[in-house]
Amino acid sequence: MYLKSTFMIVAIQVLLLGTLQGQHAMSDSTGVDRSMAKAVALYNVSIRDQSLLYNGIEYKPYPEPYDGHPFFESEYVEEGSVLYDGELYEDIPLQYDLITDVLILEHYDQKGYVGMVSPHQHKIKSFRLLDHTFIRVAGDSTGGVLKDGFYDVLHKGTIMILVKRKKLVTEDVNFNQLMVSFPEKNNYYLVREGTYFPVKGKAGMVRVLRDKKRLLNQFVSKNRLDFQNNKEKSMAALAAYYEQIQH
Repeated sequence: MYLKSTFMIVAIQVLLLGTLQGQHAMSDSTGVDRSMAKAVALYNVSIRDQSLLYNGIEYKPYPEPYDGHPFFESEYVEEGSVLYDGELYEDIPLQYDLITDVLILEHYDQKGYVGMVSPHQHKIKSFRLLDHTFIRVAGDSTGGVLKDGFYDVLHKGTIMILVKRKKLVTEDVNFNQLMVSFPEKNNYYLVREGTYFPVKGKAGMVRVLRDKKRLLNQFVSKNRLDFQNNKEKSMAALAAYYEQIQH
């Protein structure tokens, strides 16, 4: 549970307990005191647990002006979940910086000020953001095909389709003003029996899955999969079909 939600729950508990204390000051003061102490103890445990996730470094935003934004899909924080150091944290305001390949979290300090924190990235096993699941891949486990970092899972089964999402930084001077933009570049990988294959679309997938080449080509034609304009859904659909005809 996110820190603000925990704080609200505890605040409600305190108000209810305060009402009870006023109504039963003489007869039930001991019980109220015990309940209050328990609520405070639970709150302290929650803060301690949250501090593990937020134990990172301050994130420095990119200086403006710029065109677009350096983040995954949304320039605003969005609620998601993080599997961090073996613990699942849900309803956490997140942003994913595609330039530095860093997941950042919105954080309220003890004085109530909002800041952005970059937790220890190597402790993040996966996170979910805007209906996408990202996993952390160690480059040395892929035979050097992939670099260390986060990869978006387009399809997961007996084969996997992964996307390495990346934004670049370009600078242009217009009317004596420096303008920064962030064009996006994505690289795709098919994972089969522990081997990682770079693929760009249909041709690359069929080449790797050539044992079913004829059926895959027929499926693409019959379902009018559009790898040019709808690449990711088409890749996921073709991967799912390959698994289906394997049985």
